[in-house]
Amino acid sequence: MDQQTLTLLSQLITGTVAVVAGLSGAGITAYINRLNTIDTLTATAAAKDIEYADLREREHDSWLRNQRQEAYAEFLATAQSVIDATERDIEGKLGEHKLDEIPVLLARLRLVGTATPIQRAESIEFTARLVITLRKQMDTASDKTLYNRNDSWMEMTRLVSVFRIDVREFVKAVREDLETGPGELDNSLP
Repeated sequence: MDQQTLTLLSQLITGTVAVVAGLSGAGITAYINRLNTIDTLTATAAAKDIEYADLREREHDSWLRNQRQEAYAEFLATAQSVIDATERDIEGKLGEHKLDEIPVLLARLRLVGTATPIQRAESIEFTARLVITLRKQMDTASDKTLYNRNDSWMEMTRLVSVFRIDVREFVKAVREDLETGPGELDNSLP
């Protein structure tokens, strides 16, 4: 073999090695990039799943808070209207028409509410029923002596006072549950 053939053969081998090395390097790089891309896509999908789960949880918490707020407000408004009607004896109904709604509203509270406001609501319902019962007894009693009427009115006043205390405690518990501010209220409120 002459010198030119050896040089040509050497260049051919060098070129072949360079091409093989280049292709091998490109193949290894492509493989590594593919693995990195798969890892990135997997991590992105997992992050989106977590983000979606967090969003669903936040939306559910917001929905539940709104349900609680509506249930608490509706219960309190109805209970207050029972007492107001009983105190004023509106249309002789003594708030009984609204009293029948309270167990339904209390059941809703039990579905969406928390323990402390529910306990306070049960106390409010009990007191409202006592006020209605006492007022009925006062209105239907055959003995309407001044002494008996005064005792009954004093008991009515005491029960309404208990109702107002129950309402204060209910509102305090609701504010804590809904995180709408401090649970302490002005004690000068009726």
